[in-house]
Amino acid sequence: MMGQNEWELVDLGMPAMPGLCVVTFPQRDGSFRPRIVAQPAGAVAYAAAWKDQSGDVKEWLDLWVQDVSSWRIANDGGHAFVTNPLLDRHWQRWCESLTEAHPSKVFQISLDRHPAPVIWLTAEGKTRLDESPWQLCTDDTLLRANRLATYSESLHRYLWNGDSNAPRFLALTPQAPEGPNTQPVAGVFPDGIPINPGGALMALTRSFAIPLGDFVDILSNRANPQDIRDALRSPASGPNRRLAERASVSGKNAGFFFQKNQTAGHLCELLHLKLSVWHGAMIAVSNAIRHAGCPFLGLNPDCFGVTLPEPETSLPFLWSHRVSLEAPAQCVTSKVGDVGEPCFVPSPDLRQSLYRSPSVLTEVRGLARVRVRKISDPDDHGLVVMDGTLLSEEPLHAGRLDLLEMDWVLPKLGRLRLYGRIEGKAETPGEYRFCTLQTKLQPDVREWLDSGKGSLTSDRVEFHLLPRIGTPCDLYSLGVIGARILFQRPDGTAPVVDELLSLARAYRQRYSNANWSTGTASLHEFVKTGEAGPIDERLGPQWLLAGEEVSSLDAFREIPAALWWSTVDFLTRMFPGEALDSFCKSNDDFQPRAPHETLTAPIAALEALLVRTRELLFGNPSANREVRQIIHQAKSRR
Repeated sequence: MMGQNEWELVDLGMPAMPGLCVVTFPQRDGSFRPRIVAQPAGAVAYAAAWKDQSGDVKEWLDLWVQDVSSWRIANDGGHAFVTNPLLDRHWQRWCESLTEAHPSKVFQISLDRHPAPVIWLTAEGKTRLDESPWQLCTDDTLLRANRLATYSESLHRYLWNGDSNAPRFLALTPQAPEGPNTQPVAGVFPDGIPINPGGALMALTRSFAIPLGDFVDILSNRANPQDIRDALRSPASGPNRRLAERASVSGKNAGFFFQKNQTAGHLCELLHLKLSVWHGAMIAVSNAIRHAGCPFLGLNPDCFGVTLPEPETSLPFLWSHRVSLEAPAQCVTSKVGDVGEPCFVPSPDLRQSLYRSPSVLTEVRGLARVRVRKISDPDDHGLVVMDGTLLSEEPLHAGRLDLLEMDWVLPKLGRLRLYGRIEGKAETPGEYRFCTLQTKLQPDVREWLDSGKGSLTSDRVEFHLLPRIGTPCDLYSLGVIGARILFQRPDGTAPVVDELLSLARAYRQRYSNANWSTGTASLHEFVKTGEAGPIDERLGPQWLLAGEEVSSLDAFREIPAALWWSTVDFLTRMFPGEALDSFCKSNDDFQPRAPHETLTAPIAALEALLVRTRELLFGNPSANREVRQIIHQAKSRR
């Protein structure tokens, strides 16, 4: 983080929150830019602060502003899953989950439920809030009267001047319909720097101290005081000024019971603390999913923050860590079709990542031909089901619960959008049988479809196959995060994940038909057979510390092999379908009505591991190590 002489506070001038400022830093041309501390899909977080009349900072904050720009891409192709009200509800549920998980962290400012003020900065770093009569227009009747896209049925947003008799509008979204009363944004806010340009929903939270990845580096002896200062979320003043010195791993006040030179106790303590950090991340994700009702699909270490409050007891400094989830879900729950089938829609901003399950980005789009086989009689609500065959040159690896969207252009009848599921391949390659969800068909549309039963109905049907994915993908992400936490190898996390998955597959193939009652199918027993190769050197506990300071032999003398391989086994079980006893069999192995239940079993298993590491630390560790050394010597002689 920059020094105090490099940043300035700009008061936002909000009457409801006097003294609320954003952190800005100067550019070479004399202009100012706000400091963005996070920008996950659907949100932007600015470094902010409360200051008193003397200008002193009382508390560092994160000012979160809703950002719907990325979701517009989802609707560009005509697949209108997401609307403004849906994103507003998604934001509100995220704020509710934050409030319940961290009651003292979130400020109740009501701007998470009602449109917030429109905030722009000038190039000189001054706010234009008081000069702006503009506000977000959510009145569909007013928008329709001015030939503009409605708020509730689209992702387009407009500012208006608040005058119903002489309305003027600013189109905030590209390609938004424009009417006679629309004018360009640049004409009203020339060279303006947007903070909340569209009056979107906001949230205000206390800033955490440090990102999770940087905290893990502190634990692992990988960070020096300067690295810690650079990693601070807010400027190094106030309580944060002491953080680097207190958390320095080079001194006696490193925050451990056992210092680095006490290798035996230090490795055990390090394992316990890392598992504790991982456990905190899982709890935070589970609570957030329970409130949001949908998976995250984009978790990575940057989504988590660690706060280090003053310990209330004599615990070492690093033992007082608190993990929080600092980003909204990059996925919303939408309903499609006439029956409102639930569907998880990931943000279009998602990109391939080491932390992201590959199945998140496996949507298939294309053009196909369709034959209609049968249309059922309408039920009491006028709903019918259609069976047909989809002919596609694009190979479709569809699961039984994956959702198929078909968008037809019918001659003289307009567009028809149907949703269904692939029911299997036909005998001819490239043909796929499908059955639609219950849907309403207009009489003329049904007549046209009935007339073509058994023959080619359309040869230019746009189809979109959405895999049924959910919280198992978050379990995958948490597994990779766990590898990042536990292993500090110089070649990075990607090789560790690759070797973990290879180990899990080899273990699964070797013991897939084992009799579990014999107790011989544990990962520890498999490693002892030597079939996995020199796995001790690649995935041993010596990598809890950065560098090659401890050999695998010495590390296993301090951390029991059975405990360590139980930890690695737990880690591999986080990857759906990869391990012998993965917590999820596949990416669609979850309960749609209770998606957070996917994390119940992993959290319980991790808590059992924490009990074992705690006993290793505080259950007379000196005597335990002495006994282990005697046993080790006896085994060596044999």
